[in-house]
Amino acid sequence: SSSSSSSSSSSSSVPVSVPVHVEEDEDWGYEEEKNYQDEVGTFWTELFETKEIVTKQPAFGMPALLPPSSSCVSSCVEEMTFAFMFTPPEDYVTFCREIGGGMLGRCRIFPPTEEMNQHDLRTHTYRIRELFRDPSFDREPIRRDLVVFAKDVEEDSWFAWNAAESDAEKKQVIFCVDESEKSPPPIKIAKNFTEFVTNVCLGSKMKKLGVRKVPANPDRVSEATNQDEEEDDDDWDDDEDDKQKEEDPANLPPKIFKPFPSPN
Repeated sequence: SSSSSSSSSSSSSVPVSVPVHVEEDEDWGYEEEKNYQDEVGTFWTELFETKEIVTKQPAFGMPALLPPSSSCVSSCVEEMTFAFMFTPPEDYVTFCREIGGGMLGRCRIFPPTEEMNQHDLRTHTYRIRELFRDPSFDREPIRRDLVVFAKDVEEDSWFAWNAAESDAEKKQVIFCVDESEKSPPPIKIAKNFTEFVTNVCLGSKMKKLGVRKVPANPDRVSEATNQDEEEDDDDWDDDEDDKQKEEDPANLPPKIFKPFPSPN
């Protein structure tokens, strides 16, 4: 289990605390905290059970990539804080420690890894940031500050946080972005990682916003570009989860989680 792989982090590690008890759609408070190294929680496991998520192993009998150890997460957080001036949100950290990285519904979620391999969010963030340094993206400075952690397999879009955001709550907001030069500006897709899992990975938010992969020679603009970049946070639809429960399951992504194969 992931808890058995936990180990004490070095003295140079950056401590990260997470709530012991978290309810979905509830603010991530700090009143009751425990260092994530003490134990691996059950919030995500229970959510998977509630939503009847089926876990399948990697193809061809390959061993699964295990959830990162506490020391691995500490090392990753330390590097990201230094390199990107950004600390991953707590709900993302708890997901990685409890579930690990892999394909959930329609999205690949990248965790910290011991050797920063192709499944690591840092690997993809370094590449994307280098790409967005190109002058062709100067019209949208936000691209240079994105920290990517997931990718949509249907439309080839990336999901990321804005490291330049100073407000703690807005720092958890997740953007959807295409890496094509002809792509529309990044758009807000979820208020936080928990909502991202429910409404994007396992929901229909991408279809509702009309997000589409940008073709090599685009002659149209995605419906998603009509979203105001200065959208008021109060405009978020809090009833999104209830609406999706009423949708035809055939229109929703598969309720499947498949861990990444271990590179070793």
